[in-house]
Amino acid sequence: MTARQIAERVRAGESAVEVTRRALAAASATEGAFAFVAEDYALAQAERIDSLGASERARLPLAGVPVPIKDLNEVAGLPFQAGSRLLADNISSVDDGVVVRLKEAGAIIIGKTITPEFGFAAYSEDGLGRAARTPFDSRRTAGGSSGGAALAVAAGVCPIAQGSDGGGSLRIPAAACSVVGMKPSRGVVSAGPAGTAGPGLATNGAVAATVADSALALDVLRGPWPGDTFFPPADDYRDRAGSYLAACSAEVPKLRVGVLTDPLNVDEVAIHPEALAARDKVRAWLEELGHDTVEISRPITTEQWNAFRPIWEGMAASLPIPPGAEDQLTGLVAHLRRLGQGRSGAEYAQSLSALQANTRQISRAFAGLDLVLTPTLSGPPPFPRDLVLPDPEEDWIAQCTMTPWTAVWNMTGWASMSLPVHVADIEGVPLPFGAMISATGPGQDGLLFALAAKLEPRYLAER
Repeated sequence: MTARQIAERVRAGESAVEVTRRALAAASATEGAFAFVAEDYALAQAERIDSLGASERARLPLAGVPVPIKDLNEVAGLPFQAGSRLLADNISSVDDGVVVRLKEAGAIIIGKTITPEFGFAAYSEDGLGRAARTPFDSRRTAGGSSGGAALAVAAGVCPIAQGSDGGGSLRIPAAACSVVGMKPSRGVVSAGPAGTAGPGLATNGAVAATVADSALALDVLRGPWPGDTFFPPADDYRDRAGSYLAACSAEVPKLRVGVLTDPLNVDEVAIHPEALAARDKVRAWLEELGHDTVEISRPITTEQWNAFRPIWEGMAASLPIPPGAEDQLTGLVAHLRRLGQGRSGAEYAQSLSALQANTRQISRAFAGLDLVLTPTLSGPPPFPRDLVLPDPEEDWIAQCTMTPWTAVWNMTGWASMSLPVHVADIEGVPLPFGAMISATGPGQDGLLFALAAKLEPRYLAER
């Protein structure tokens, strides 16, 4: 069932405990999705929901809905490992703000999903020997860093899973697992009350089985906490409709959509024909709906894109790693950390300025466009042997060629959504391909939901 269907039935009197028991059984049976299944914790939450009166349940938009938390976010009383051996025995003492919002909405926290160490990779192999694989082919990655979350949704454990996106980390696994992945605009989901937004590349969000459930999740997660430094932009579609969920039913006027093939983070990349087929399928649907599409070129060079890298390295360098413990880090994180420690404060400041300059240049290049359409990934979910490499610099390059488009929307802070539009036979195995629709300015989250809701019946009809 969808999240809305589950919540409706629980609000009508169905037992949240029974819903939770089914989700827990599915979670335990889904290899590679969960770092920890919180059976006792989840059942206690469900019992509390069942004890509420009808009027109290009626106010809960996610009443009884099972929702796992990515193990980069803390849940008081549950393990918090962030995919690292350094935190193997760590237990959280606080709830992150997004966990508070989910609980307040009546969601049942059923566990923590697998993520790569500290969320730094586009795959979900962690430092504790665990890995998330796409349910389409257990030999291939589920993507990252919200790979466990996407797998949990794709496997039918839950209709919504919390995640985060700092360079594509919701959209990459969404494409690899054939679910909906929405990266909201910067400031829509607060990092508070305990967390900080840093340079603003990353944001919390969710992966979901349907567009409407994705919208409902963002309605629950959005909202400020005291001390925020980034604020949500005005959003005409959400504000007129009253919510992201209501925006899914809004009419969409004729749009001008830029169709982008050029990679943004490398000079050249071999794009799989089926990845292009996924994008072109959406282009055809857009034209059937009366929208205009136009080919566009890359708005920035690879050199300009690389302004992203010192920020990413600086985030690794700022991790609170105890002295002498660096040898326990995975190769990629240790490499990024060393590079970040070798950067000067001036270099970091210059990179922040370069990201802002890039955003201005991209804004000018996208002037006259309402949205941009690309494949989500350059190919099908890769085999780990082609992505998780002994040389961390080659590992980084492999990740870039897998994800030529996603990180630009983290630089700009604009919304971007991956839709599960295509499945194709690759060497005898059906594999998923996503298409990404992305904003050309701030505050277009509601527009993305409105358009995605019009596209969803078309790709669902093919399944």
